[in-house]
Formats: sequence, C-alpha cells, structure tokens
Amino acid sequence: IPIELSQLTRLSQLALFGNKLSGSLSPEIIKMKELDSCALTGSQVGVTGGNSNKFTCPMPAGLPSACSSAKCDDGAPAVTLAVVVLIVGIVLVVLIVLGIKLHKNHQAKRTKLLKEVTTTSATVMSDLNTSKAGAPVVIVDGKSMPDGPDFSPNDAALAAAAGGS
Repeated sequence: IPIELSQLTRLSQLALFGNKLSGSLSPEIIKMKELDSCALTGSQVGVTGGNSNKFTCPMPAGLPSACSSAKCDDGAPAVTLAVVVLIVGIVLVVLIVLGIKLHKNHQAKRTKLLKEVTTTSATVMSDLNTSKAGAPVVIVDGKSMPDGPDFSPNDAALAAAAGGS
C-alpha cells in the first residue's frame, strides 16, 4: 500500500481489494485510527478465485480494528510448488538409478567371489580325493601340498648361521 494513503489519518472508509497488490502492509497504516470500514483483502464483486490482494505475514502490529478482517498470505505460488516437486522428482529418479547400479555392482562382486570360492573348494576336494588315503595332506591357499611346507634351511640361511657363530 502506498505510504501516501496511510497519511490520510481521518479517512473513514478504505477499500483496496481488486487491485492485485502484493508485498507487506506499510507500518504507517496504524495511524489510520478513524477507519469505520476497511477492505484490504477480499474478492471483487462477481470475481471468484480468492483474495485479490496478497500481503506478506506478519501484518503490522496495531492494525486498525476495522481492518481486522485483512488476512496475510505466505502461501507458495503454484510455480514454486511445481519447481519443488520437479526437483524432488529428479532427485528421486537419480537416487533410484544410483541404487540400481550399486545393487548390480554388489551382485557382480558377490557372484565373482562365490565362483572363486567354489573353484577353490572343488580344487581342494579333488586334491584330497586323489592323494593317498590316510596320508596327511597340507592345504595352503587352496592348494594341497603333498609333503607339507619345506621348512629345511636353505643355503643362505646356513651360511648366515655359520658366520654368526
């Protein structure tokens, strides 16, 4: 509302609906104490679609009592709501696609590991079946060693031991 209107302190009637005003009400409106009737928001006669003026909340403290029917409107416009819904939809689609890719990657790793374990188990079982019955079998890293690991000292170890004494 233009500040000039609020300077009309002796005004008895104020009707501003039907102008598509928006923004905040000037704090100067509280000076209009002599208002008998005040129509800041409301539909024009014969016009549907809600309030014609939309003022942001909060309304100024000390608003004249005749203007108590004025309502503030902080509702989001339809365009803003549509943009928010669109952004949320895009984010959901991206998250779903990433989740599907992650699941496929996890399945591939699991299948590869299962195949490796199955192959190793088959090799170990084959080695156990082909070795002599009752003979000890040592399995290291999925492979059987017929005589077990060779713990005999090698030439370098023998030379080091002889030089240290």
